[in-house]
Amino acid sequence: MQDKVMPLPVPTSSTTSAEFQKKCLLIVHVVWSLLCSLLEQLPLMFAESRDTEVVLGPVIQAGLDALKSAGCPGKLLVFHSSLPIAEAPGKLKNRDDRKLLGTEKEKVRGLDTR
Repeated sequence: MQDKVMPLPVPTSSTTSAEFQKKCLLIVHVVWSLLCSLLEQLPLMFAESRDTEVVLGPVIQAGLDALKSAGCPGKLLVFHSSLPIAEAPGKLKNRDDRKLLGTEKEKVRGLDTR
């Protein structure tokens, strides 16, 4: 096993590779220090990134495929706080029209929270 966490590129958002599935299923207590290190490095790794589009559907599918291919029953827990708006399966549209905020039409649509 490596002593540091390395990025693992996935070819597209609609496919998952066997390598990805094989390398993502780990025994937590064995890799705990690496996991903690990764969590500390994430803000630094993406500090300069301006990409704000979020993908959720392919991430969930990759996790389910990984569990299935490993013959490993279990739960997939996803903690997600952003609307998935990137062009990928599971994309959602923002239902609020930002142009209406602060106008009379906002009140008609029931968006006024005052």
